[in-house]
Amino acid sequence: MKYLIISHVEHSTEDGLIYGYGPYVKEMNLWLNHVDEVRIVAPMRSGKPDPIDLAYQHDKIRFDAVPSFNLLTLSSKLKTLINLPYIFMKIIGAMVWA
Repeated sequence: MKYLIISHVEHSTEDGLIYGYGPYVKEMNLWLNHVDEVRIVAPMRSGKPDPIDLAYQHDKIRFDAVPSFNLLTLSSKLKTLINLPYIFMKIIGAMVWA
């Protein structure tokens, strides 16, 4: 069975593992014990994982990075408007895969 995770949680990588916010990833790892393939669509940040971050525990994970966004300022709203078609296409492609 395929499992798709669409998230706003920023992720990072280290030593070939994908890390995200610890409590969130801990919950996802419970679900991942029951699936064959995993695909994650979420923002990716550079740098090391934070101390609270945990790694996903699965052998077949595909990560599709999308830009993070917020709607706090006028410039961030315009940037989000420009990025939304790309984000939607990534999500739709992942939904077709699932």
